[in-house]
Amino acid sequence: MRQFPQSFKAYGFTIEVLSGGRRVWPSSFKRYVETKLDSGDQTIGDVMEDCNVVSDVPTPPP
Repeated sequence: MRQFPQSFKAYGFTIEVLSGGRRVWPSSFKRYVETKLDSGDQTIGDVMEDCNVVSDVPTPPP
């Protein structure tokens, strides 16, 4: 059985990880990221990389 971490840090926030691997993103973290995206300080790609997140939206064919 695969082991999942109990939590990790991203941008100074603690992100809890449930036993099944699901991440619980705090509202304060979401507001912080939204502010950084709106101001142009971060891109979606930056956030995805920093938080080890992959998109589950299929990429359209070329």
